[in-house]
Amino acid sequence: MTQRKNLIDQKFGLLTVLEKKSEKKAGSNRIYYLCQCECGNKKWIRSDALKSGNAKSCGCRGDRDLIGKKFGKLTVINKIEGKSKRRKKEYLCKCECGNEKIVCRDDLISSHTKSCGCLHKEKCAINSKKAFNFLKENDWIEGTSITQLQREKPIRTNTSGVTGVTFESRKGKWRAYLEFKGKRYNLGSFEDKNEAINARKEAEEKIIKPFLERLKEK
Repeated sequence: MTQRKNLIDQKFGLLTVLEKKSEKKAGSNRIYYLCQCECGNKKWIRSDALKSGNAKSCGCRGDRDLIGKKFGKLTVINKIEGKSKRRKKEYLCKCECGNEKIVCRDDLISSHTKSCGCLHKEKCAINSKKAFNFLKENDWIEGTSITQLQREKPIRTNTSGVTGVTFESRKGKWRAYLEFKGKRYNLGSFEDKNEAINARKEAEEKIIKPFLERLKEK
């Protein structure tokens, strides 16, 4: 039977072996060593992890290796002492925009988190601009959105159920208006809601309908 080599007093990376113990698991004896790390921490480590080189510190080395590294827009400044509620290691990071953010180690390494949140805002702004430009090129004619002109249902905030008709609580009247080619036409204020709706419909017939018919002829 081969005699196992005693590793006490040997050094593996930042670890110095202090003590040895044997534990029986899954029907076999496993050897563990109590190691003193250069950072001051002590930790029990399996002998095979020491011999293979997989264990070179108590875990602090991995922490030090992250400090100064960049992940997306985030640069790791320091490790946060203790663990988060999810029992994850956390790091204080500085974003390119100047903000600081605490991020879990796993989220940094997996690229799940790449900024303080500003990157998402930038992407949203870019996507909004792309959508605006697309609509401007494909939906806008002479400064007017064709989709909006042909929309049958009013927007959610509309209080009358009819586009271009709204209730003015301060005056206690219904106001009718129409927006076309970047210009707002104020069609008047009315005591009766139906009068305001009729004013809006008349303006559509006079202003919008001829414009849409002209487009169909092209």
